[in-house]
Amino acid sequence: MQIVHRFLDDKSELYDMRLRCSYSCSAERMLKLSLLATFSTIVLWMLGYLAENKGLHLRNQANSIKSRWAISYLTLAKNILRHFSLILK
Repeated sequence: MQIVHRFLDDKSELYDMRLRCSYSCSAERMLKLSLLATFSTIVLWMLGYLAENKGLHLRNQANSIKSRWAISYLTLAKNILRHFSLILK
């Protein structure tokens, strides 16, 4: 299921990793953009993993069940980066 969500994130206009809107025609440029998207995904995954270990995932969970994991590491990292100033307070 995570593979499907990752593929949809690459195509989504809501997130910044969409490759269709890059207007790239050359294979070399597409390769560089894919490498950049892969690197940013790895960084987001690590940030989400660290946030989960610090317990920040409980604040971002929509359901009230705290014993079950509800969101992915990528979504958690995006939420943390989006609301970074609120988390530091």
